[in-house]
Amino acid sequence: MLAVFMTQWVKEKRAPILSLLFLALSIAAALLFGTTAQQPSTVDVFLGEELSEEETERWMTLLNQSETFVFQRTDERTAIEKLEKGRSDIVLKLLKDDYRLISAVQLPGLQFIEHYVQQVFTDEMQLRETAEKMTNPKVYRQNVASQMADPPLSVDIRGLEGTEFVPHNMQLQLLFGFTLLFVMFTVGFKLNAIAKEKVAGIWDRLIVSPVHKSGIYTGHLLYAWTIGIVHVLLIFLLFHYVFSFELNEHLIGLLAISALFLFTVVSMTLLIAGMTRTPEQFDMIFPVLVPLMPLISGVYMPPGAMTNDGLLLLAEFLPLTHAMEAMLGLAVYDQSLTDLFLPLAKLLLMAVLFMGIGMNLVERKALRR
Repeated sequence: MLAVFMTQWVKEKRAPILSLLFLALSIAAALLFGTTAQQPSTVDVFLGEELSEEETERWMTLLNQSETFVFQRTDERTAIEKLEKGRSDIVLKLLKDDYRLISAVQLPGLQFIEHYVQQVFTDEMQLRETAEKMTNPKVYRQNVASQMADPPLSVDIRGLEGTEFVPHNMQLQLLFGFTLLFVMFTVGFKLNAIAKEKVAGIWDRLIVSPVHKSGIYTGHLLYAWTIGIVHVLLIFLLFHYVFSFELNEHLIGLLAISALFLFTVVSMTLLIAGMTRTPEQFDMIFPVLVPLMPLISGVYMPPGAMTNDGLLLLAEFLPLTHAMEAMLGLAVYDQSLTDLFLPLAKLLLMAVLFMGIGMNLVERKALRR
């Protein structure tokens, strides 16, 4: 086993480009999408009718009271041009007592903007209607504003168990998602060496040597797992200490979850290798399957954005779904080991099933040859 492990390590030192490439892609993707995930969404606003400057400024002030969205005024031509070229997802057209939201594609996040704008307009129009019925509308609005600044009743949002409400951290979700995505590529292409060595006849020479077949398998699997855990460790250390991502005291727990996830990925890769006939076929199928997993698991979407029952059911059979659930539960919601038992148990069950079936398929394929 150790001899096979060290042989793979020597090969890695000679040609580390693939591992370094996926490591760099993990960092770049997490930085590009993760750092922008927490920034407010910008919405272009243009006027559809002749509104006075006072009315326009009032609407812009009301709309920009949110910390989630930033509404910026522009002209109609610029707003529509940015929408057509894909540089913005949605634009807002202000009318005298109404509005229009214009979007080129229907994205999950647009419903949040629509709900917010609708709420702002509904509240303002109700306030106007009530103020018009008063003797002195201006004084009435001032009284409402003062009461809103110091309301007699406030709402305190708590968790189900009375704990402090914790908002979802999309930044960490994307960091975990891209890290696990690219580490799957790293592990997958390392494990494909088993099939390549069998085709090249290297295994025939190894089997007649003192090395046992189980030792050959273990050496390959352990090496792929080790490369994967080093990949994850480097990413987490870099983002925690250099880019100040809030991993806090959960670094050890996240590595433990990653270790179990990688064991499952190693088993899943062995299963895919057993189902494909040649290493070249694996190289074609594996890069197609892996990018679909985060899409089905909802890695790139906020919680609750995916509502398709078929995709939700399919996601339950993907290791990435349960690894993300465990990581977010630990790092974002500070859940205990008891709370994380179910997703971790599912990962372990998948690992055992994939490993057993995959090993059997690989051996049967070798016998057919």
